[in-house]
Amino acid sequence: MFAGGSFKSLKELGLFGKISMSKGAFQNITVKDSIVIPEGCTDVSTVAFEKATVRTIELPSTISYLWGSCFHEACIDNLIFHGTQPPRIYGYWEFMEAKIKHIYVPDESVEAYRLANLADWLEFEPLSEYHS
Repeated sequence: MFAGGSFKSLKELGLFGKISMSKGAFQNITVKDSIVIPEGCTDVSTVAFEKATVRTIELPSTISYLWGSCFHEACIDNLIFHGTQPPRIYGYWEFMEAKIKHIYVPDESVEAYRLANLADWLEFEPLSEYHS
């Protein structure tokens, strides 16, 4: 989809309507600002953001599944989950070797995300503390 590209922002993805991420959709991409995945997208595909460098990725409340290696070796300043329920995961490689500074989730869901075992080393912060 956008693999290997370099962009300032991909906030306009919602203009495409409901999207489904293809395998490696944002692999090796560099985005200086944000990628905002629109509501309706349910999965983060296999290696979707592998080796991506992005300031902020916003995932909609409709994300319910993370496929294997979806954030493998990604460098992300802010990863935002808008879903109140943590997504299910394929295995244990989803965040392998990723460098994520902050992961924000809905305030009322911080504990649910901590208990979801997405990866042992991940720390979740209340979305109310996010400042772009």
